[in-house]
Amino acid sequence: VTASRTGEPFDPVTCLPVGHGPAIGMTCLQLARALNTADWSESAGTSRRTLAENLSVLLCFLVPAGRRLPDGLRQALFAELKGGTLDVRQLDAVRWLEQSSLPVGQVTADVATRVLASAGVKLDGTPLSASKQGQRRTYLSKLLGYAVAKDLLPANPVRRVKRQTARKASTAVSKREIGSPELARTLIGAVADSMHRDFVKTVYLSGARPSEVAALRVTDCRLPDSGWGALFLRKSAAEAGK
Repeated sequence: VTASRTGEPFDPVTCLPVGHGPAIGMTCLQLARALNTADWSESAGTSRRTLAENLSVLLCFLVPAGRRLPDGLRQALFAELKGGTLDVRQLDAVRWLEQSSLPVGQVTADVATRVLASAGVKLDGTPLSASKQGQRRTYLSKLLGYAVAKDLLPANPVRRVKRQTARKASTAVSKREIGSPELARTLIGAVADSMHRDFVKTVYLSGARPSEVAALRVTDCRLPDSGWGALFLRKSAAEAGK
């Protein structure tokens, strides 16, 4: 009552006046920002994007249970972690999370279980694929493992969360997906430029990755006048997306 009369702000997590409750330490949002900064310089573009994508989802659920999330929070976090510019609405959403993000010390195995369950479904409520759910778990473990390294947690609580048994994927291959030789000839023939046409043809006939074919040189190809030849795939010329 005294703090209310003097206008002292209250902590949204402990519900106590700021300065009167126990120190709550670093929040999960602050921890994620620190991890993102630490990994940024040594990560490729695709790795940065994957880290930002997973952290932006996990942070939405690293809040007290039952909290209603502001619209556009996930997109705002993704933009911030990628180093983008946020508009006014996105800034408001991030400010909300700054006040609502759980203290790292309050993330227990039960909290980690709840977060993984919430992050393991799509926006329409259907479950993510087993591989995507595994990716969510990997990045939550990475985040909380970083907290352990910073002496903010005694142990990684994700290790105490039981893994969900993934359903066995079907091994059947649909001919519609791989395409027939007739369809391949039609598609290759539709490529106007001869260099790109040879590129697509090489990818199809060799079964190599496009990035491997892009790195091919004449010296890497054994092309006899008759019989089988060979391509020596020495490296990959992969490039990160935008």
